[in-house]
Amino acid sequence: MAGGCGDEQTIAVGGGPAPGAPYNNVDGATQPTTPENATREIVLLHDSSKPLALVVTDQVLIRAKVIDYEMGGPAEDIAVTYEILEQSADGDGSLGSSQAISGDTGEVAVWFKAGLTPTVTYTVQLSAANAAPVTIDVQVSDTPIGDLAVNLSYEGPIAVKNVHVRLFHGSYTCGQFNPINVPEDVLAEKTLLGVGTNEEIVFADLPDGEKYTVVATAQGPTGSLAAAGCLDGVLVVAEDVNTVTLTMYLLTLNPAGTYDTVNIFDFTGAIPGQVGAVIDEIVLLF
Repeated sequence: MAGGCGDEQTIAVGGGPAPGAPYNNVDGATQPTTPENATREIVLLHDSSKPLALVVTDQVLIRAKVIDYEMGGPAEDIAVTYEILEQSADGDGSLGSSQAISGDTGEVAVWFKAGLTPTVTYTVQLSAANAAPVTIDVQVSDTPIGDLAVNLSYEGPIAVKNVHVRLFHGSYTCGQFNPINVPEDVLAEKTLLGVGTNEEIVFADLPDGEKYTVVATAQGPTGSLAAAGCLDGVLVVAEDVNTVTLTMYLLTLNPAGTYDTVNIFDFTGAIPGQVGAVIDEIVLLF
């Protein structure tokens, strides 16, 4: 049973797939069928590709499932050790217990308490006999944070390159956006080689509840500014990847400016009579 806040006790929780079923993390990544040189495996029941986000004084259960490959199902009565392996700075984050015993479903869980110190990332390791240890990061901040993922859309008649994506605070709106003169006080920025390159655009660790503006500019084949797009009023929700699509449009040609001209004059046939014919012949010779 799971303990409440402040309980210094071993925790084992139930649930999970039936014995013999394939096991997946919550992010959908299927675990290897048999870990190398081990008869058991510890499977985190979190998306370990990103840190668990906490606010000061908050807490979270770090959950995992122990799989026994010799038994072909969950491993029961296995002691899993929890420890803080490292931390990015001094902080008072802590674990509610240093060990958990798996139940009949193979699941274990221990509380992690954020403490009162913000801007610290903790690496928590889980280990057990005959199993490779696994780690997960816990990030403590003074305000809730979330991530912003940007997908680019462009269907213009010409190819674009060097796509420059910038993130602004929501006080800067699309009504103020001028692709030719973009402000320099950006919160974050990223440059892509082009659209559809499968390069990821993620602005991480943004404060929850804030609104943001995302703009993008791109060059044409000759290197001149060719396309741009803007999206404002983007709201970031904590502990989530907030995904938006930014559409870029081909910029309208602005003919105003200074030009260099080359003038070619052809006087062939301009002078009548015999003299004109002689001049025409001379022109033809050259």
